[in-house]
Amino acid sequence: MKVFFAWCISMCLVPLCATAQPAELEATLRKLLEEHTQADSEGYSLLPPGSRLVQLKARDHKLSILLDISPAFLENEFDELAHEHLIEEFGGALAAFDLTEIQLKAKDKSGRYVDLSSFLDAYEAPQALAHVNRDPLPAIKGRRKRHQKALKNPVRAEGMLTGKTVWLSAGHGWHHRRGGISTQRGNSHGLVEDFATAEFVNYHLLKYLHQAGANVWTVRERDMNQREVIVRSSERAPAYREKGRWKQSRSKGYKGEKYRFAISSTKETATASFRPYIPESGLYWVSVQYLSGVNRTVDARYRIEHAGGVSEISVNQETHGSTWVYLGQFYFEKGRKGGVVLSNCSSENGQAVIADAVRFGGGVGKEADCYGGKGSGAPRFEESARYYAHYQGYPKCANDVVIRPSYAEWELSKGTAEERRNAVYLSLHTNANGPGGTESYIHTHRHSADARRLQASLHDQLIKDLRMGWRKDWKDRGRKRADFGELRALKTMPGVLLELAFHDHRRDAQDLSDPRFRQLAARAIYKGMVRYFAQKENKYPVYLPEPPTHLYAQSKGGKEIQVAWKAPLFGGHLGSKASSYKVYISRHGKAFADFETTRLNKFTFQNLQPSTTYYIRVAALNKGGESFPSAVVAVRTPSKDKAGEKLLIVDGFDRLDRGLTIQCKHRLSHFGRPQLVRRVFLDQMNHYDYMAEHAQALEQSGLPFDGASNESVADRQLSLDRYKVVNWYVGRESTTDQTLSRREQAILSRYLRAGGNLIISGSELGFDLAQKGNGSAFFRDYLKAGFLGDDAGHAAFRSVRGAGFGKLNGEMDNRAYGLYPLRSADVVEARNGSRVVLRYPDGRPAALSYNGDFGLVYFAFPLETVAEKSTRSALMSHALASLEAKKEAPFLARLPARIRHQLHIRMASVPEGRATFRFFNLDGKPIKEHQWKHYSRKKETISLADLPPDLYTYELEVLGRRQRGTIKVD
Repeated sequence: MKVFFAWCISMCLVPLCATAQPAELEATLRKLLEEHTQADSEGYSLLPPGSRLVQLKARDHKLSILLDISPAFLENEFDELAHEHLIEEFGGALAAFDLTEIQLKAKDKSGRYVDLSSFLDAYEAPQALAHVNRDPLPAIKGRRKRHQKALKNPVRAEGMLTGKTVWLSAGHGWHHRRGGISTQRGNSHGLVEDFATAEFVNYHLLKYLHQAGANVWTVRERDMNQREVIVRSSERAPAYREKGRWKQSRSKGYKGEKYRFAISSTKETATASFRPYIPESGLYWVSVQYLSGVNRTVDARYRIEHAGGVSEISVNQETHGSTWVYLGQFYFEKGRKGGVVLSNCSSENGQAVIADAVRFGGGVGKEADCYGGKGSGAPRFEESARYYAHYQGYPKCANDVVIRPSYAEWELSKGTAEERRNAVYLSLHTNANGPGGTESYIHTHRHSADARRLQASLHDQLIKDLRMGWRKDWKDRGRKRADFGELRALKTMPGVLLELAFHDHRRDAQDLSDPRFRQLAARAIYKGMVRYFAQKENKYPVYLPEPPTHLYAQSKGGKEIQVAWKAPLFGGHLGSKASSYKVYISRHGKAFADFETTRLNKFTFQNLQPSTTYYIRVAALNKGGESFPSAVVAVRTPSKDKAGEKLLIVDGFDRLDRGLTIQCKHRLSHFGRPQLVRRVFLDQMNHYDYMAEHAQALEQSGLPFDGASNESVADRQLSLDRYKVVNWYVGRESTTDQTLSRREQAILSRYLRAGGNLIISGSELGFDLAQKGNGSAFFRDYLKAGFLGDDAGHAAFRSVRGAGFGKLNGEMDNRAYGLYPLRSADVVEARNGSRVVLRYPDGRPAALSYNGDFGLVYFAFPLETVAEKSTRSALMSHALASLEAKKEAPFLARLPARIRHQLHIRMASVPEGRATFRFFNLDGKPIKEHQWKHYSRKKETISLADLPPDLYTYELEVLGRRQRGTIKVD
């Protein structure tokens, strides 16, 4: 969104600051007026021809701009959208001048200069009226919840923002414009504000607030899943079923249909089940509708049965009726495998529990906005607030600017008194026409002391954290005031409009399209929100902790899994210190419900089932709330403990940056051509649960396996030596993030020199290690590969006849929910004894295997991107079979396992030739080398007096044949 600065009046023209002279300011404004009185490619101009600058009045960093604008335009064509656009354009153009307020004025009919907003139609948001229903139950309003059994797996976290309501406006979106659908902002450096702000709110900011316990509402759709299923209580089984006694309502609910209700009881005696047919597996926000009233229960209990188990939440059905009320976001498998169960269990007897409609997903905009016309046909989360407010039942039409706060005020009026006392409004935008940086706004005169405090908390925290965690020279453009319609329409809530950065400034645009910047900025805004409420209540602010790191999990026998991790960093631009942890466990790799809590950095799950795959992730807790979860690790318990038979899966895919953004083509208006837009869809970039795909593929082997993050291996929290096979995946890890660090290369080298077996996959290993020189020797000697190219140009493969991988054909462009598209897979060639086992359609190599002194299968693409589960499992089965067929290393010599000062190497039946013996430390660094001319049956003695006592790995090479192992020096 483009910037502008608020207003004030003075009587004479004076310099605004040392560097801003009146002549410069006037020239800038005249140039801007000239630009915006000319028609664009669609024949549209912001101001009518002939509009001109009359006079400037400035004092104390406040500027009044007097304009001559056609009265006919102001009376007939000028609206809130044009007003918002105009003040943004002026503010952005004047960004270099030291202004805190800008006031735009034009002559009214009497010839007086008045604010431009005076020419806009007056708009008053309606107050929501209490619903009257005819259900025969007593009204008991405003009661407190009494003691009741706690929710087993609560959806909502408890934290510093519990009991606080935050309204989020993600600004612009698709809307009707001159006969068609278009975005409200254009494409700048591959970024469209309408999309970027929605992604920022839905992926980042909303979730930070939710994890801190806030009740979060949005003025645009929050669910980015374009699929939508609605189940009503009027439907028949299997979609809707009842147990116990339910009655037909006398009143009408969703879509004008009668609903079902039961009488609340302190013990469950009735349930209503809503079971949708989910069209595709994935994450769905679940929301419910009901007709509210004072004879409803304040704690209707919903049980969400999703792929990871059962989660619970209670909803006050006295409030927010006839609106989709969100319960939470959950992963559902395709088909009729989950749903929502509403119980009549409540804290009191004798009130109505309403079963009306349950919605899964966000959907596509099929409905027109309140002005009529056709639906947008776009994902609903991309539509403007005007569509969403109408979809949510807002009863009055308005332009998109004022409907955002008006809908929020209307919905807030349906809540409790406590909710209204503890509500704030934040509008998030991006800026234009300026030199970059961040600024924030409250309204010029319609603001409260709370609005000033909210602005200070949000703005100061954001600037502080961006400078500390992103860029030291991040521009602070100040706290300002302006006549934004979005702020002018607020009546009860303090509100702030935040211009995060400039989408038409190249460097800012690059930052805005980087998920790391978005996460940092969202965390800072959330922290500012915590500071605001903490100051109001005289509390010390505690922020969410960061996610735990270095997670790994190991099975101990068939019934126990030991989990360990490191405490997250804290302080500075990060969150607060963790005080305890939630350890989640699930049979499903993408969804979780059950958990245990601990104050330690480890936990042991007991009484588990043998021969079963479990998935684990950990979140950190403190008074601030619950952190985002760690990446997922997987463990398969053995049928019985088989020492030496276990595998290890290592997650080495940490990357999440601008390079992973999704390039999409969008026609931004019905007049324009498709344009390439950079989208930050986190679900298609890195979902941090790809160990599930690898675990599913390994299950076919029947072998037990453990799971670990690459950091836990690199820091030697667990050793590779105990594992028969290591399956290490790096996904789209890049040079910047290091596909394999030097330490990881050393650890893998040592493991392979000792005769280990490695399955490794990733699309950038060759590019990073060989092409960029970050591990050329490792790539050559241990991945047994040569690098041919960075981009295979194909998303398919076929097996090589006779290479031991059967007859396989597959595709590597997995667009299932939560997975990412393949890009630029490496092209490799066989080297040093390896052979090609898979090829791309053009015949170039896609995967290699090696059977020698160690075993290797190297996929030059991410294995998790293989589309079909059966094909992925077949690839893993063939890889394991290939490693099973590994020949024993040729016997060259006999060496002792432990030595002191001298090493005696006994050679036996070894051809004569040059021999080399190399010693390596545990990091894989060579520390000693001895060469000699070997003669038949001769013993060679090497002095080790210069080596400190430790465990070492060695490599003996004679005529190109190698023997590797470990030696303990006492």
